[in-house]
Amino acid sequence: LTIVVLLQNSKGGGLAANFASGNQTFGVRQTADFLEKATWTLAAVVIVLSVVATFVIPQRSSRHSNIKNQIEQTVPVQLARRPALKDVSWIKPGKFSWEWWNGAAPYGPDVTFKAGCNYETYCYFADFAAKYGIEYILLDEGWAKSTRDPFHGNDNLRLPDLIKYCNSRGVKIVLWLPWLTAYQNLDTLFKTYAEWGIPAVKIDFMDHADQWMVNFYKRVTAEAAKYHILIDWHGAFTPAGLEYEYPNLVSYEGVRGLEMMSGCRPDNTIFIPFIRNAVGAADFTPGGMFNLQPDRYLSNRPNSGAMGTRCFQMALYVVLESGVQMLADNPTQYYQNEDCTRYIVS
Repeated sequence: LTIVVLLQNSKGGGLAANFASGNQTFGVRQTADFLEKATWTLAAVVIVLSVVATFVIPQRSSRHSNIKNQIEQTVPVQLARRPALKDVSWIKPGKFSWEWWNGAAPYGPDVTFKAGCNYETYCYFADFAAKYGIEYILLDEGWAKSTRDPFHGNDNLRLPDLIKYCNSRGVKIVLWLPWLTAYQNLDTLFKTYAEWGIPAVKIDFMDHADQWMVNFYKRVTAEAAKYHILIDWHGAFTPAGLEYEYPNLVSYEGVRGLEMMSGCRPDNTIFIPFIRNAVGAADFTPGGMFNLQPDRYLSNRPNSGAMGTRCFQMALYVVLESGVQMLADNPTQYYQNEDCTRYIVS
C-alpha cells in the first residue's frame, strides 16, 4: 500500500507521471486509474485484516488481558542463557533484617547500649532475627572502617566476635560494599568472605549500564559463585537474564522502593508486579511499620516512614518477587506490631 501511494502524484511529475502522462484535467496530471483502484483495494484489505486480528490475535497488552499470564510469562527465562552452575543446593534465598533504613537505632527499655553500627546493636538485630526465624542480618554502610576497605570492620564492630555470635543464634551476616571496592579487591574478596562464613554480599552504587558495567556484573557474580556466595545488586539496572545463568544472583534493586522515602508512593508501586517484576526480581525493601498518608508524609532516617498502611506493607511481601526480602524497619517497631511481624515472616 505504501509503495502504491508513493507512486501517485496527482499534481504532475514524480513517479506517477510515468504511468499517466496522457491523463490530465485543466493542465493537472491525474493518477493512473489502476493505481487508484489498487490504493482503495489495498486499503480495504488492511481494514479487514485489522478487524479480524482483533478477534484472532491474543491481546496481551490490553486492559482486558489475562493478568495471570502477564505475571507468569516466561519470556526472560526463554531468552536467558542456560545455567552455568550444576550444583545450586547451596543457594538459600531468604529474609534479611536490615538496619540502614531505620538508622541502626533500636530503642526502648531493653536497649541498654548506645545504638549504632556496633557490636551490641547488631547482636540485638541478630536476637530479633533468631526469634522470628529470619535467616540473615545485613550490615549496610557503616560497618566497615572505610568504604574502600572490605576487610576491616569499624572499631566498635568486633566483626569476628559478631560472626561467632550470629552463628550461635543461627543467623548469617551479609555485608554491604560499593562496586568499586569489590572491583579493586576481586581477587581475594570472596575467598576471604567464604573463610569468614559470609554467605552473601550486597553490592551498591553501580548506577549505570554501559557494556563494561554489564560485563562487570557477570564477572563478579561468577566469581562469587565459585565460593558459594550470593549477590544482591543494589543501585542496579533492571534484570536482563543473568540471574538464570548464575542463580546465586538473588535480586536487583532497579526499583523505586521504600528507601526513596517520599518518592515511594502506593500509586507508583501497584504496577510493579505487572511491569518491573515481569523481567525479574526486585529488591523493594518493604516492611515499614511507621505509616503515613501521602498528603501528610514527612519522614527522615532514623524515624523512617512508609506511605500507606501496614496492610499495604504486608501485601508487598506476597506480590513482589525477590530472592531477598528485607524487613526494612526497626526491630523495636516489629516488636510493637507482633501480628504484622508474624505474618511477614510466615
